[in-house]
Amino acid sequence: MAICLVDDAVLPADLHGVKVIQAETIGYRPGVAGGAGDRTPELPDRLIDELRFWLEALPRRAERIPPVVQLHGYSGTWEIETRFDVFRSMQVTPPNEVYWFGFTLLLIPPSGRGGKGIMYGSSHLNWGDYHAQHDAVCEVRDASVDERGFLTLRVLILRRQLITEVGIPPDDRFRTNLPAKDYYICLEPVDGQAGELRGVHRYTRGVEVFQEATERYRHIE
Repeated sequence: MAICLVDDAVLPADLHGVKVIQAETIGYRPGVAGGAGDRTPELPDRLIDELRFWLEALPRRAERIPPVVQLHGYSGTWEIETRFDVFRSMQVTPPNEVYWFGFTLLLIPPSGRGGKGIMYGSSHLNWGDYHAQHDAVCEVRDASVDERGFLTLRVLILRRQLITEVGIPPDDRFRTNLPAKDYYICLEPVDGQAGELRGVHRYTRGVEVFQEATERYRHIE
């Protein structure tokens, strides 16, 4: 919205921040001797040009999409570090390690319920002489925040792709993909660590713990 401010008219305080175009007197006032009656005066060319310049500078957007959307504070991009304690039903003990680095983008309504998102990154397996990296993309099918600030994510792996592999895997399970099944990541705030959440995720098959990991999320934007 733009306002043409004529002569010494006073701009109300609650309209500050609106685009204001300063204009000189643009016509005679109705009721004044020699005035133009009720006819609305035309805008000067200079004022029209300034309005056109302002309109053309406004960013375009898709129809029916609001320029501003209110979201929960946990919305945005999070940096993720995941360290596995159990991988493919195998206990992970040093010097072996399985970890995942990546990011998730969350869009959570102000209510803290029914959020959605996407998660992407790379997993790294170092198991004896075997080393492998996989890229993965996951869908965050639900993101919910409770009154304590705990964040619960329901996640589905969409794609896992082998990028590099060195050596022979000690078990065929290292090369298999997880079944298409939702799993949950439960996170809670960390005292003294602004913008950080920590927690666990557990992937089960029946009563078997197929994967278990500790999670560290850091809000970056």
